[in-house]
Amino acid sequence: MQPTALSIETKLKDGLKLRGLSSQEFAEVAKLEGIANSSRAVLDKAFRGAQGLRNETALRLLALFDEIETMILDFLPFPLDVSNGKRLHASLAAPGCRRPCPPSKRSTVPSARNRKPRACRPENTAQRSVPS
Repeated sequence: MQPTALSIETKLKDGLKLRGLSSQEFAEVAKLEGIANSSRAVLDKAFRGAQGLRNETALRLLALFDEIETMILDFLPFPLDVSNGKRLHASLAAPGCRRPCPPSKRSTVPSARNRKPRACRPENTAQRSVPS
């Protein structure tokens, strides 16, 4: 059974190819994210149309790809190296990304020095100017 043009498998396959991300490295990022049933073998079968992805897995993989693609686009015009899954995952978890902060191991009781918790990164609300 071939995946249809609008299937998640096709969107992932085309998106990975467009962004230069191998299925092996994407599977590595998915594994580090804790997404079950997302090994390279499973992805390759889905991309060939031999076996579809489970719904929950497909949706989580698509959300992960969208997050990676957003990060790639945010770095333009500079290329983002996506050749290493572990490094890519670390970039997603870095303080400059859009993900929520991981839970802190420190106490949540505010101290005298730090009355308000700080966010990972304040959203940049300034408009980028585009040279014409």
